[in-house]
Amino acid sequence: MAPSPAEKRSLIDLWEEFPEFEPRVKEALRSYSKNSQLALRADWRTWRSFTFSQNCPVLPARVADVVAFVLAHSPSQTADERRVLAAAPVSDNDRAKAASTVQRYLHSLSAVHRLARLPDPTKDADVAAVRRRVTRGRGAKRQKTGVNRPLLEDLLSVLGDSLWDRRGKAMLLTAYCTLARSAELVALTVEDLRVSEHGDGYAIIRSSKTDPEGQGSHRYLAGAAIEALKAWIDAVGIKEGYIFRRIHKHGGVTAMPVDPHEVARVLRAVIRRLPMEKRPMGEFAGHSTRIGAAQDLVAAGQDLLAVMQAGGWKDPKMPARYTEHLAAMRGGMAQLWARAEPRLSVSADAPSSIEYLAAGAFSRPRS
Repeated sequence: MAPSPAEKRSLIDLWEEFPEFEPRVKEALRSYSKNSQLALRADWRTWRSFTFSQNCPVLPARVADVVAFVLAHSPSQTADERRVLAAAPVSDNDRAKAASTVQRYLHSLSAVHRLARLPDPTKDADVAAVRRRVTRGRGAKRQKTGVNRPLLEDLLSVLGDSLWDRRGKAMLLTAYCTLARSAELVALTVEDLRVSEHGDGYAIIRSSKTDPEGQGSHRYLAGAAIEALKAWIDAVGIKEGYIFRRIHKHGGVTAMPVDPHEVARVLRAVIRRLPMEKRPMGEFAGHSTRIGAAQDLVAAGQDLLAVMQAGGWKDPKMPARYTEHLAAMRGGMAQLWARAEPRLSVSADAPSSIEYLAAGAFSRPRS
Protein backbone atom coordinates (compact mmCIF):
# COMPACT_ATOMS: atom_id res chain seq x y z
CA MET A 1 0.00 0.00 0.00
CA ALA A 2 1.43 3.36 -1.09
CA PRO A 3 2.09 5.93 1.65
CA SER A 4 -0.33 8.82 1.96
CA PRO A 5 0.79 12.39 1.12
CA ALA A 6 1.14 13.15 4.84
CA GLU A 7 3.28 10.03 5.32
CA LYS A 8 5.43 11.01 2.34
CA ARG A 9 6.00 14.44 3.86
CA SER A 10 7.06 12.82 7.13
CA LEU A 11 9.75 10.80 5.27
CA ILE A 12 11.42 13.92 3.83
CA ASP A 13 14.83 14.67 5.34
CA LEU A 14 14.66 18.33 6.29
CA TRP A 15 18.42 18.85 6.39
CA GLU A 16 19.81 17.23 3.23
CA GLU A 17 19.67 20.52 1.32
CA PHE A 18 22.30 22.14 3.56
CA PRO A 19 25.80 20.90 2.64
CA GLU A 20 27.37 23.25 5.20
CA PHE A 21 26.11 21.00 8.02
CA GLU A 22 28.28 18.11 9.11
CA PRO A 23 26.50 14.73 9.50
CA ARG A 24 26.60 14.96 13.31
CA VAL A 25 24.96 18.42 13.16
CA LYS A 26 22.17 17.08 10.96
CA GLU A 27 21.69 14.17 13.33
CA ALA A 28 21.49 16.56 16.29
CA LEU A 29 18.93 18.72 14.45
CA ARG A 30 16.78 15.64 13.78
CA SER A 31 16.48 15.13 17.54
CA TYR A 32 14.23 18.20 17.76
CA SER A 33 10.47 17.91 17.38
CA LYS A 34 9.08 18.14 13.84
CA ASN A 35 7.66 21.63 14.38
CA SER A 36 10.94 22.87 15.85
CA GLN A 37 12.83 21.43 12.89
CA LEU A 38 10.50 23.16 10.44
CA ALA A 39 10.97 26.49 12.21
CA LEU A 40 14.75 26.08 12.35
CA ARG A 41 14.90 25.12 8.68
CA ALA A 42 12.80 28.13 7.64
CA ASP A 43 15.02 30.48 9.66
CA TRP A 44 18.21 28.94 8.29
CA ARG A 45 16.92 29.33 4.74
CA THR A 46 16.35 33.02 5.42
CA TRP A 47 19.89 33.40 6.77
CA ARG A 48 21.32 31.38 3.87
CA SER A 49 19.52 33.51 1.30
CA PHE A 50 20.90 36.66 2.94
CA THR A 51 24.47 35.36 2.94
CA PHE A 52 24.26 34.41 -0.74
CA SER A 53 22.97 37.89 -1.61
CA GLN A 54 25.78 39.52 0.40
CA ASN A 55 28.49 37.04 -0.66
CA CYS A 56 29.45 36.28 2.94
CA PRO A 57 30.08 32.97 4.76
CA VAL A 58 27.09 30.86 5.75
CA LEU A 59 28.75 28.95 8.58
CA PRO A 60 30.34 30.05 10.80
CA ALA A 61 28.57 33.39 10.76
CA ARG A 62 30.58 36.55 11.26
CA VAL A 63 29.43 39.12 13.82
CA ALA A 64 29.36 41.96 11.27
CA ASP A 65 27.19 39.86 8.93
CA VAL A 66 24.75 38.99 11.72
CA VAL A 67 24.43 42.69 12.57
CA ALA A 68 23.73 43.46 8.89
CA PHE A 69 21.21 40.60 8.79
CA VAL A 70 19.29 41.99 11.77
CA LEU A 71 19.21 45.48 10.26
CA ALA A 72 18.12 44.11 6.88
CA HIS A 73 15.06 42.49 8.48
CA SER A 74 14.11 45.42 10.72
CA PRO A 75 12.33 48.72 10.11
CA SER A 76 14.43 51.78 9.37
CA GLN A 77 15.80 53.68 12.36
CA THR A 78 14.57 57.06 13.57
CA ALA A 79 15.91 59.30 16.34
CA ASP A 80 13.68 60.84 19.02
CA GLU A 81 14.15 64.24 20.65
CA ARG A 82 16.91 62.79 22.83
CA ARG A 83 18.70 61.49 19.71
CA VAL A 84 18.05 57.92 20.81
CA LEU A 85 17.65 55.51 17.91
CA ALA A 86 14.48 53.44 17.82
CA ALA A 87 12.76 51.28 15.24
CA ALA A 88 10.26 53.27 13.20
CA PRO A 89 6.67 51.98 13.49
CA VAL A 90 6.30 52.08 9.70
CA SER A 91 9.07 51.21 7.30
CA ASP A 92 9.60 51.11 3.56
CA ASN A 93 11.84 48.07 4.08
CA ASP A 94 9.89 45.25 2.41
CA ARG A 95 12.00 42.66 4.27
CA ALA A 96 11.20 44.09 7.71
CA LYS A 97 9.89 41.48 10.14
CA ALA A 98 8.21 41.63 13.53
CA ALA A 99 10.54 42.02 16.50
CA SER A 100 9.64 38.51 17.67
CA THR A 101 10.62 37.09 14.25
CA VAL A 102 14.03 38.78 14.36
CA GLN A 103 14.53 37.37 17.87
CA ARG A 104 13.65 33.91 16.56
CA TYR A 105 16.15 34.24 13.71
CA LEU A 106 18.87 34.94 16.27
CA HIS A 107 17.81 32.02 18.47
CA SER A 108 17.99 29.71 15.44
CA LEU A 109 21.43 30.99 14.47
CA SER A 110 22.56 30.47 18.05
CA ALA A 111 21.20 26.90 18.14
CA VAL A 112 22.98 25.88 14.95
CA HIS A 113 26.30 27.30 16.10
CA ARG A 114 26.00 25.50 19.44
CA LEU A 115 25.27 22.19 17.72
CA ALA A 116 28.22 22.74 15.38
CA ARG A 117 30.42 23.59 18.39
CA LEU A 118 31.26 26.95 16.88
CA PRO A 119 31.53 30.34 18.64
CA ASP A 120 28.07 31.86 18.91
CA PRO A 121 28.05 35.25 17.12
CA THR A 122 24.63 36.17 18.56
CA LYS A 123 26.23 36.55 22.01
CA ASP A 124 28.57 39.26 20.82
CA ALA A 125 28.05 42.73 22.32
CA ASP A 126 27.52 44.30 18.88
CA VAL A 127 24.70 41.87 18.04
CA ALA A 128 23.11 42.38 21.46
CA ALA A 129 23.24 46.15 20.95
CA VAL A 130 21.61 46.07 17.52
CA ARG A 131 18.96 43.66 18.79
CA ARG A 132 18.02 46.09 21.55
CA ARG A 133 18.03 48.96 19.11
CA VAL A 134 15.68 47.42 16.54
CA THR A 135 13.23 46.00 19.10
CA ARG A 136 12.97 49.11 21.29
CA GLY A 137 9.56 50.74 20.99
CA ARG A 138 8.05 47.88 19.02
CA GLY A 139 5.18 46.31 20.93
CA ALA A 140 4.95 42.64 21.73
CA LYS A 141 2.73 40.39 19.67
CA ARG A 142 -0.92 41.05 20.41
CA GLN A 143 -2.53 38.32 22.47
CA LYS A 144 -5.26 36.35 20.74
CA THR A 145 -8.84 36.54 22.03
CA GLY A 146 -9.98 33.77 24.34
CA VAL A 147 -13.10 31.64 23.91
CA ASN A 148 -14.65 31.72 27.38
CA ARG A 149 -17.66 29.77 28.59
CA PRO A 150 -20.44 32.20 27.47
CA LEU A 151 -18.94 32.48 23.98
CA LEU A 152 -18.47 28.71 23.81
CA GLU A 153 -22.18 28.24 24.57
CA ASP A 154 -23.10 30.72 21.83
CA LEU A 155 -20.91 28.84 19.36
CA LEU A 156 -22.43 25.48 20.24
CA SER A 157 -25.94 26.89 19.81
CA VAL A 158 -25.40 27.52 16.08
CA LEU A 159 -24.10 24.02 15.32
CA GLY A 160 -26.54 21.41 14.07
CA ASP A 161 -26.39 17.69 13.27
CA SER A 162 -24.40 17.59 10.03
CA LEU A 163 -21.08 15.73 10.12
CA TRP A 164 -19.15 19.02 10.00
CA ASP A 165 -21.25 20.45 12.83
CA ARG A 166 -20.94 17.35 15.00
CA ARG A 167 -17.19 17.36 14.55
CA GLY A 168 -17.15 21.09 15.35
CA LYS A 169 -19.09 20.57 18.60
CA ALA A 170 -16.81 17.77 19.72
CA MET A 171 -13.69 19.72 18.74
CA LEU A 172 -14.67 22.93 20.55
CA LEU A 173 -15.79 21.21 23.74
CA THR A 174 -12.76 18.92 23.85
CA ALA A 175 -10.39 21.82 23.19
CA TYR A 176 -11.99 23.91 25.94
CA CYS A 177 -12.10 21.16 28.59
CA THR A 178 -8.60 19.83 27.97
CA LEU A 179 -6.98 23.21 27.19
CA ALA A 180 -5.24 21.28 24.42
CA ARG A 181 -3.01 22.91 21.86
CA SER A 182 -4.12 22.41 18.25
CA ALA A 183 -1.46 19.76 17.57
CA GLU A 184 -2.42 17.89 20.75
CA LEU A 185 -6.12 18.06 19.90
CA VAL A 186 -5.86 16.61 16.40
CA ALA A 187 -3.52 13.85 17.63
CA LEU A 188 -6.16 12.43 20.00
CA THR A 189 -7.35 8.89 19.25
CA VAL A 190 -10.29 6.83 20.40
CA GLU A 191 -7.87 4.87 22.55
CA ASP A 192 -7.00 8.06 24.43
CA LEU A 193 -10.52 8.55 25.82
CA ARG A 194 -11.75 7.34 29.20
CA VAL A 195 -15.35 7.63 30.41
CA SER A 196 -16.44 7.37 34.04
CA GLU A 197 -19.65 5.89 35.38
CA HIS A 198 -20.91 9.43 35.97
CA GLY A 199 -20.74 10.36 32.29
CA ASP A 200 -17.67 12.58 32.40
CA GLY A 201 -14.11 11.41 31.80
CA TYR A 202 -10.68 12.42 30.62
CA ALA A 203 -8.42 12.40 27.58
CA ILE A 204 -4.80 11.31 27.58
CA ILE A 205 -2.47 13.73 25.83
CA ARG A 206 0.26 11.35 24.72
CA SER A 207 2.90 13.94 23.88
CA SER A 208 3.03 17.69 23.64
CA LYS A 209 5.25 20.68 23.05
CA THR A 210 6.39 20.62 26.67
CA ASP A 211 6.47 16.82 26.91
CA PRO A 212 8.73 15.59 24.08
CA GLU A 213 9.44 12.33 25.95
CA GLY A 214 5.76 11.42 25.69
CA GLN A 215 5.09 10.83 29.38
CA GLY A 216 1.54 12.01 28.76
CA SER A 217 -0.96 13.96 30.83
CA HIS A 218 -4.61 13.44 31.75
CA ARG A 219 -7.07 16.23 30.91
CA TYR A 220 -10.63 16.39 32.20
CA LEU A 221 -13.63 16.02 29.86
CA ALA A 222 -17.03 17.26 31.04
CA GLY A 223 -20.14 15.23 30.36
CA ALA A 224 -21.12 17.60 27.54
CA ALA A 225 -17.78 16.96 25.82
CA ILE A 226 -18.19 13.18 26.18
CA GLU A 227 -21.67 13.38 24.64
CA ALA A 228 -20.43 15.48 21.73
CA LEU A 229 -17.54 13.09 21.12
CA LYS A 230 -19.88 10.09 21.13
CA ALA A 231 -22.26 11.81 18.70
CA TRP A 232 -19.42 12.48 16.26
CA ILE A 233 -17.73 9.08 16.63
CA ASP A 234 -21.01 7.17 16.26
CA ALA A 235 -22.10 9.22 13.24
CA VAL A 236 -18.85 8.43 11.43
CA GLY A 237 -18.43 4.90 12.73
CA ILE A 238 -14.94 5.38 14.10
CA LYS A 239 -13.77 2.28 15.98
CA GLU A 240 -10.13 3.15 16.46
CA GLY A 241 -7.52 5.71 15.52
CA TYR A 242 -7.80 9.44 15.12
CA ILE A 243 -10.94 11.16 16.40
CA PHE A 244 -10.95 14.44 14.50
CA ARG A 245 -10.71 13.33 10.88
CA ARG A 246 -10.90 15.19 7.61
CA ILE A 247 -14.22 15.52 5.83
CA HIS A 248 -13.74 15.63 2.05
CA LYS A 249 -15.87 17.69 -0.30
CA HIS A 250 -18.18 14.80 -1.14
CA GLY A 251 -19.18 14.38 2.50
CA GLY A 252 -17.15 11.29 3.34
CA VAL A 253 -14.64 11.04 6.16
CA THR A 254 -11.04 10.01 5.63
CA ALA A 255 -8.76 8.11 7.99
CA MET A 256 -6.38 11.07 8.23
CA PRO A 257 -6.56 13.59 11.10
CA VAL A 258 -7.30 17.22 10.40
CA ASP A 259 -4.31 19.53 10.13
CA PRO A 260 -3.59 21.54 13.31
CA HIS A 261 -4.21 24.75 11.35
CA GLU A 262 -7.73 23.53 10.60
CA VAL A 263 -8.70 24.01 14.26
CA ALA A 264 -8.48 27.80 13.90
CA ARG A 265 -10.37 27.71 10.60
CA VAL A 266 -13.20 25.71 12.18
CA LEU A 267 -13.43 28.15 15.08
CA ARG A 268 -13.57 31.20 12.78
CA ALA A 269 -16.16 29.53 10.55
CA VAL A 270 -18.45 28.90 13.53
CA ILE A 271 -17.97 32.49 14.76
CA ARG A 272 -19.12 33.75 11.35
CA ARG A 273 -22.41 31.89 11.85
CA LEU A 274 -23.28 33.96 14.91
CA PRO A 275 -25.72 36.86 14.52
CA MET A 276 -23.90 40.17 14.17
CA GLU A 277 -25.01 41.34 17.61
CA LYS A 278 -23.40 38.27 19.22
CA ARG A 279 -20.30 38.12 17.05
CA PRO A 280 -17.26 38.86 19.25
CA MET A 281 -14.52 41.32 18.45
CA GLY A 282 -10.92 40.23 18.49
CA GLU A 283 -8.45 37.94 16.79
CA PHE A 284 -9.06 34.22 17.21
CA ALA A 285 -6.60 31.37 16.79
CA GLY A 286 -6.41 27.64 17.40
CA HIS A 287 -5.44 28.18 21.03
CA SER A 288 -8.26 30.63 21.77
CA THR A 289 -10.13 27.90 23.67
CA ARG A 290 -6.97 27.33 25.72
CA ILE A 291 -6.77 31.02 26.59
CA GLY A 292 -10.48 31.32 27.42
CA ALA A 293 -10.49 28.21 29.59
CA ALA A 294 -7.45 29.46 31.55
CA GLN A 295 -9.19 32.79 32.12
CA ASP A 296 -12.39 31.06 33.25
CA LEU A 297 -10.43 28.94 35.73
CA VAL A 298 -8.84 32.02 37.31
CA ALA A 299 -12.19 33.83 37.36
CA ALA A 300 -13.64 30.82 39.20
CA GLY A 301 -11.01 31.17 41.93
CA GLN A 302 -8.42 28.60 40.80
CA ASP A 303 -4.79 29.47 41.46
CA LEU A 304 -2.03 29.49 38.86
CA LEU A 305 -0.82 26.00 39.82
CA ALA A 306 -4.27 24.54 39.12
CA VAL A 307 -4.38 26.32 35.76
CA MET A 308 -0.94 24.95 34.86
CA GLN A 309 -2.07 21.42 35.73
CA ALA A 310 -5.26 21.74 33.70
CA GLY A 311 -3.43 22.95 30.61
CA GLY A 312 -0.19 21.00 30.86
CA TRP A 313 2.04 24.06 31.31
CA LYS A 314 5.51 23.51 32.77
CA ASP A 315 6.25 27.22 33.01
CA PRO A 316 3.86 29.75 34.60
CA LYS A 317 4.80 32.51 32.14
CA MET A 318 2.10 31.93 29.48
CA PRO A 319 -0.88 31.14 31.76
CA ALA A 320 0.08 34.16 33.87
CA ARG A 321 0.10 36.31 30.75
CA TYR A 322 -3.28 34.97 29.61
CA THR A 323 -4.86 35.79 32.97
CA GLU A 324 -2.95 38.87 34.07
CA HIS A 325 -5.97 41.20 33.86
CA LEU A 326 -7.94 38.84 36.13
CA ALA A 327 -5.01 38.53 38.51
CA ALA A 328 -4.91 42.33 38.84
CA MET A 329 -8.53 42.35 39.98
CA ARG A 330 -7.81 39.63 42.57
CA GLY A 331 -4.35 40.77 43.67
CA GLY A 332 -3.09 42.21 46.91
CA MET A 333 -4.23 45.78 46.27
CA ALA A 334 -7.73 44.63 45.28
CA GLN A 335 -7.98 42.58 48.49
CA LEU A 336 -6.68 45.50 50.56
CA TRP A 337 -9.38 47.82 49.27
CA ALA A 338 -12.05 45.14 49.58
CA ARG A 339 -11.30 44.85 53.32
CA ALA A 340 -10.78 48.56 53.99
CA GLU A 341 -13.49 50.81 55.39
CA PRO A 342 -14.88 52.93 52.55
CA ARG A 343 -13.62 56.35 53.76
CA LEU A 344 -13.05 57.82 50.32
CA SER A 345 -16.00 58.66 48.14
CA VAL A 346 -16.92 60.80 45.20
CA SER A 347 -19.81 63.22 45.59
CA ALA A 348 -22.87 62.56 43.51
CA ASP A 349 -22.37 65.62 41.32
CA ALA A 350 -18.63 65.02 40.74
CA PRO A 351 -17.48 63.34 37.53
CA SER A 352 -15.97 59.90 37.82
CA SER A 353 -12.23 59.37 37.71
CA ILE A 354 -12.60 57.99 34.18
CA GLU A 355 -14.26 61.25 33.12
CA TYR A 356 -11.50 63.23 34.82
CA LEU A 357 -8.86 61.26 32.94
CA ALA A 358 -10.70 61.59 29.66
CA ALA A 359 -10.88 65.35 30.16
CA GLY A 360 -7.18 65.55 30.98
CA ALA A 361 -7.85 66.81 34.53
CA PHE A 362 -4.85 64.89 35.91
CA SER A 363 -2.40 66.10 33.32
CA ARG A 364 0.04 68.81 34.25
CA PRO A 365 1.98 71.12 31.91
CA ARG A 366 5.67 70.44 31.76
CA SER A 367 7.83 72.97 33.59
